[in-house]
Amino acid sequence: MEQVYANFASPSMVREHTRYLKDRGFEIKDYYYSTPHGVLLRYTPVYTRAEKDLLSMKAVEFKNGAWQAQLSSEDFISRLVDLGDFRVLIAGYYWKQSGRMGVKWRERRQQPPGLGIVWHRDEL
Repeated sequence: MEQVYANFASPSMVREHTRYLKDRGFEIKDYYYSTPHGVLLRYTPVYTRAEKDLLSMKAVEFKNGAWQAQLSSEDFISRLVDLGDFRVLIAGYYWKQSGRMGVKWRERRQQPPGLGIVWHRDEL
């Protein structure tokens, strides 16, 4: 869980970037996040009620005399990728696979990056 938190924005930061700006009249289509390891991520929100509810959840709540987490970082990302378009634009540490991350993002992000195009000979 710590690795997820260190390699993506917190739910409150995503809320501030999306809902806060939308509520003030800014129509921003894509939000870009970078990690300390040079990975570039893009989230395209859908501005639905479900997304607003997810982004409005409190990170922790005081119940039965103790602070309890409401939603883990992994669960937050899982729900977020299910709602909007979450892409890894530049892969690297933790997010090793570029492209759209879907419901299987936990497995997909761990796959080694593809080799890309391999040229066997130079043709004119």
